Amino acid sequence: MCPPLPPPPTCPPFPPTTNGLHYPTTSPTVSPATSPTQASDVLGDVNRDGYFDTFDVQALKNWVAGSSGYTDPTSLTTFQRQQFDPTLDFLTAPDDTSKCPQGWTYGTPCPHTQDIVYSNYVYANFYRWMKLSSQAEVDAAVVENTEPTGVLSFSVPIYGKDNAVVSDTTVVQFEIGVTGDNLQMQWSVGTYVSSSDDGVLVTASGPSSGVYSASATGPTSNGNSFVAESAVGFVAIVKTYDSEGASANERVWAFQGSTQQYQSSYKAFTTFELLGTTSAPTASITSSPITSSPITSAPSSTPTAAPSATPTTSSPTSGAPSFTPTTAHPTTASPTGAPTTVSPSTSPTTLSPPLMRSTSPTTFSPTTFSPQHCH
Repeated sequence: MCPPLPPPPTCPPFPPTTNGLHYPTTSPTVSPATSPTQASDVLGDVNRDGYFDTFDVQALKNWVAGSSGYTDPTSLTTFQRQQFDPTLDFLTAPDDTSKCPQGWTYGTPCPHTQDIVYSNYVYANFYRWMKLSSQAEVDAAVVENTEPTGVLSFSVPIYGKDNAVVSDTTVVQFEIGVTGDNLQMQWSVGTYVSSSDDGVLVTASGPSSGVYSASATGPTSNGNSFVAESAVGFVAIVKTYDSEGASANERVWAFQGSTQQYQSSYKAFTTFELLGTTSAPTASITSSPITSSPITSAPSSTPTAAPSATPTTSSPTSGAPSFTPTTAHPTTASPTGAPTTVSPSTSPTTLSPPLMRSTSPTTFSPTTFSPQHCH
């Protein structure tokens, strides 16, 4: 499900022309091109007239509405179709047609209301184009390390509405969905910002010819080697500023989702496998006990010899103590048998005072002697 659309920019959706008139809000006067009219590909150029302007935003509206002449995209070029989808959903979910217009049977890329808003925001200088048009280019955005101690690199090309580099008003950040020790990866290109449950956030360096990039090696705690992780997410976040250096919630867009964007959540633009050691604790902790382990084995042998020798000499542990208590303690066995079989059992039974007293009081009752004392 798409995140809620941000509030509209403070500028009008269709800025005035030089003569003070506004661009049309209905269908453009130029029909959608059925064949290329320009040799070059221009980002955002839906109608293929060689420019990105409000006519392209309006053309997107017409495609979403299914207006006359805007229902069958089969005659358009591949690049033209890709301009339907500046949020690049067709790259992250190529088989997902849930955002396409109702009744759309042409697959992706397809236009969506969110694409209209995005294109309009690019025209208002709130958003930027990310120039990726194929899965190969998406894969190239993440250059994976080829070994645990290798370098992990990220890069994306970002341009303004005129397809030009806009470095002074644009900041690009990458959010890498690593966990554990990998959160402490060492950045050689780019600037570390923060870590969270979503991963590590870094501000990219650049742009160099429109490309923003960042590179890192593994954490120092693991010998600059990464810890192996699979399905690590990568998100590119583009933030813009006005001429006064101010930004706002509606100036932040994440490909495809991040908590850095207003009312959004983490959703990877692409995922990759991070090569590395099987686990950080094994590499780090095993080596430590091994070097300190001889200390454990040395003391264990010393106490074993010392305590064993002492009990053996003082307490013939090896056999003597077992026999000695048995022979030296016939006292324990003798009293046990003596009271039970001889003296305690027979004697008390015969001479038991309780038996004598139970009959004696009856015979020599004080009641019997009482009259004799009276005489």
